[in-house]
Amino acid sequence: MTPCRCSLPALGLVALLSLCPLPAPADDWGAVEIARRAFPGSANGSVTSIVAHTVFDGVILGCNYLIDLHTCSNLRTNYPQVRADEAGPPSESVSKVLVRSRWLRVPRGWGGIYLPRVGVGDAVAEGQLLATIADPVTDQVHEVRADIDGVVIGMSLPQVVLSGSALFHIGEVR
Repeated sequence: MTPCRCSLPALGLVALLSLCPLPAPADDWGAVEIARRAFPGSANGSVTSIVAHTVFDGVILGCNYLIDLHTCSNLRTNYPQVRADEAGPPSESVSKVLVRSRWLRVPRGWGGIYLPRVGVGDAVAEGQLLATIADPVTDQVHEVRADIDGVVIGMSLPQVVLSGSALFHIGEVR
């Protein structure tokens, strides 16, 4: 097979056409889907599922390597990253290998104005202050601290947050 490069600029068609970031509005059949969660898709599904199926069968299955560059939903930002399946062919050496990642969320009972103290790409240590959440009703200020060592690979931008809101996506470094 001859090597080739393929660029697919936007797979979240419903969200793109409506100029609405995630979560996407309903498509033609009333299904609300996020493109990245629709894979491998179905030839008989919603518009999002059909696009995912076409891309998966027609492009992804023929790839040795795949680089996924994507944006995030409203009021979030991501650090550029390359993800590799280490069970597959050997991947190039990278500066940091993340073994897993998880989102740090607003604890139950907290809410207010979220002000981050770190940014994407920053290394963080367990116990480090990452942000404060100021409750405008009680004037109480909550401190959000890292629960693991890692690197901030995604985060919410300053905004009003509620219990359960995703704040920091932290990757654990191997």
